[in-house]
Amino acid sequence: MPKAGRSALIGVPSARAWLAIGASLVEPAAAYEAARRGIEELGAEYRGIPGPRHIMDDTGHSILLAKMAVEQGDHADAAERMTTVLRWRVAAYVRGFKGAIE
Repeated sequence: MPKAGRSALIGVPSARAWLAIGASLVEPAAAYEAARRGIEELGAEYRGIPGPRHIMDDTGHSILLAKMAVEQGDHADAAERMTTVLRWRVAAYVRGFKGAIE
């Protein structure tokens, strides 16, 4: 089981909380910020999970596109992209830490 601190045991519930917060927000800029904070708190340790399958992750590209959308003032697109990334990464943690996180 992973250690507490910067671990999936804390990161996944925090990320799920940020997803719920983002879903409740009306302003796309605030929803973008909620997803961004969720991604930051979750981290990317899922990339180093040992196992038979390598995790292919191209979410960095989506994050870059979301940041570009913010710069262009398209907060709705940015929020949607970041929320999608956060959901995907939470799912990657759940798959990678199967049995420890549901």
